[in-house]
Amino acid sequence: MTSPVNYTTYDQYTSNEDNLLKYITKSASQISTINNNISNLNNAVKSIVAAGGGGGSLNIGGSSNFLVAPQLAQNGVDGKDGKNGTNGINGQPGQPGPPGIDGVAGADGVPGADGATGAQGVTGAQGAIGVTGPTGPSGATGAQGTPYFTQTGPTGFSTNTISLLTNTGPTGMVQGGTGAVYSIYNSTQNGDVGITNNLLVAGATTYPDGSASISNTPSLLYPNSSGNYAFTNVIQVSPPINKSWVSLTMSSNGQYQTAIYNGVGTGNVYYSSNYGTTWTAVSPPLNLNLSRVAMSSSGQFQTVTVFGNGYGGGNIYYSTNYGVSWKSSRSSSISFPSWSTSNFGRWNSVAISSSGQYQVAVDTDSNVGRVWISNNYGITWVIAINSPLTWNGAAISSSGQYVSVTTFISTNIYISKDYGVSFQQSNSAITIWGGVYMSASGQYQCAYNTTDSYIYISKNYGQSWLQSNFIQTGLGAISMSSSGQYVITSGPSNIYYSTNYGMDWFPVFTIANAYGIAMSSSGQYVTLAIFNVGIYTYTIPYPSGLQQITYTIPTIAISANTITLPTNIVFVTGTGPVNNIINPFSSGYSGQITIIPLTTWTTTNVGGNIALGTTAVVSKALIMTYNATNNRWYPSY
Repeated sequence: MTSPVNYTTYDQYTSNEDNLLKYITKSASQISTINNNISNLNNAVKSIVAAGGGGGSLNIGGSSNFLVAPQLAQNGVDGKDGKNGTNGINGQPGQPGPPGIDGVAGADGVPGADGATGAQGVTGAQGAIGVTGPTGPSGATGAQGTPYFTQTGPTGFSTNTISLLTNTGPTGMVQGGTGAVYSIYNSTQNGDVGITNNLLVAGATTYPDGSASISNTPSLLYPNSSGNYAFTNVIQVSPPINKSWVSLTMSSNGQYQTAIYNGVGTGNVYYSSNYGTTWTAVSPPLNLNLSRVAMSSSGQFQTVTVFGNGYGGGNIYYSTNYGVSWKSSRSSSISFPSWSTSNFGRWNSVAISSSGQYQVAVDTDSNVGRVWISNNYGITWVIAINSPLTWNGAAISSSGQYVSVTTFISTNIYISKDYGVSFQQSNSAITIWGGVYMSASGQYQCAYNTTDSYIYISKNYGQSWLQSNFIQTGLGAISMSSSGQYVITSGPSNIYYSTNYGMDWFPVFTIANAYGIAMSSSGQYVTLAIFNVGIYTYTIPYPSGLQQITYTIPTIAISANTITLPTNIVFVTGTGPVNNIINPFSSGYSGQITIIPLTTWTTTNVGGNIALGTTAVVSKALIMTYNATNNRWYPSY
């Protein structure tokens, strides 16, 4: 028999496709050999059947049915089982069966150990502030301070002729009552000291810790041996003397100064940067009929007005570099009215705030007058008032908030407290006003009236006006210190000065036709521009140490129970009782006088203007304080 096929050799021929093909061909040949063997077997079986009898068919090896001899009557004894054939080639893998049902979940394992702690996270945002806790108990009361207002002052004067700053002063005390120094101790104000009116301090203010402060505007003028006042360090400076000087201005500290002169087609500007010591003309010259000039506190921003009068028309020029160069507002702002009309655009006054940003100017003609406002350093202008009034003067406070303007033909001065946006009429019955001037705050103002030739003053931002004690025809320009305390003006032949806000005046030197006048913020520097003469500068040196001041104090006799005071320091003789003292101060003002008794006399508060009865002590100065609110005198002892 043919040896069985060695099917294990399949693996030898599966390494690649060529070997597999060879294997299949060889396997087919072996199968053909097997079939032949089966055929031979069938033939042998037929022979056996024929010999044994019987018949039937036999299917062997999957081949054709073979007939078995029918003569075979019974089956023979089964032969032994043949050997198992070699396993056939594995069939292709069947399709995967459907997934089996999930088994029951096993029990949870034992938890693992905790991991390591993570890094610190970012700090969160701040939470809301909690409610304020209750106030803690009050601390213990501090130690009692030094009783400054109960100490006794030095002994008073003892002779008729004295040196004020080398002798001891009067005995001091706190005087109660309205208008004087008084205690306002109560449960809410803790013993503060109140002063209803101005506090006048001659020297430094010394505090409990030993520190001291001195006013930045000390009294600058001092009486000399003749009782008159005088400026010092007079300097005539370099500009040509034959100019028609009409206006002058200076910076707050006096360093920067500008003067103008007019002339038909010839007027020009001179400027100084060294307190008026030397001057430089603007080049090329403006050649205009200039009328007024003003500058900011620093001196950087300046404005000049041109008096139209048919010579080129009125105009406004501004400078942003301390007066060195100038530009016309006509080219950058709305057109000023009627530039081509000869009588229009005649600018009479201009004023500037401390910063230079806010400015006011007035112009006029035969038919209409206007008040103009600028809030951009004089570059552009708008009309604030357009009326048939002849406007003459203009003033503005340091901040620009307060504005005052005057007219020739109105009984009122017009004031604004909102930067010139709106105006109201002040309380005045005087007509024909000249210029108007004000302190830095705007509270104190001066105006000259050409109807009665008086200077009028206001201490409430121009709302009401009070006639001063000074009358003089033909007054020119006026200039004020920053505080308003020092005021200077020019008359036809003299320069006049005030140290009490314009109420009282005295001549300081003789000069005529000073049309331009300016004063620094402190009052220390004064410059005059004198028409067809030149420019003069004056310096008032600050006092250093004690200043010797000597003059004779008058002696007054009591008459009809009355003391009439020609000055604020007097010797008094006679007998009392005294129930009336004639007020030496201007109406509406409070103040103090010093009475040095030469005899013993008494005062009474019955039937007069003395608030408290007292007995005068010989040679012991009696300080009397006057309260203008209730018109009463309060004695110091």
